[in-house]
Amino acid sequence: INFSFCQLSDLRLDSDASLELHLSPAQRKQRNEETIEALDQAMKVASSNDLDAILIAGNLFDSEHLRSSTIQAVQQIFARLQDLPVLICPGALD
Repeated sequence: INFSFCQLSDLRLDSDASLELHLSPAQRKQRNEETIEALDQAMKVASSNDLDAILIAGNLFDSEHLRSSTIQAVQQIFARLQDLPVLICPGALD
């Protein structure tokens, strides 16, 4: 049996870790937007290949405090995958 999948982990959307990097609010927002764009690009590549599933292996988010715009962006990205299953395994931070 052949089973092919794309695996991602540790995207840490809406991460508080950027505070430790002393990023300004604008820089934290830009970092989050760039990470969402990277997720979107990865999903486009995954959907253009003959994959059986996508595995998010933990820490898609960084905490329970998420911006609604982040949640909406992730929902839209995954919705475009249509019938390609997305398996999300919670990490320590999800």
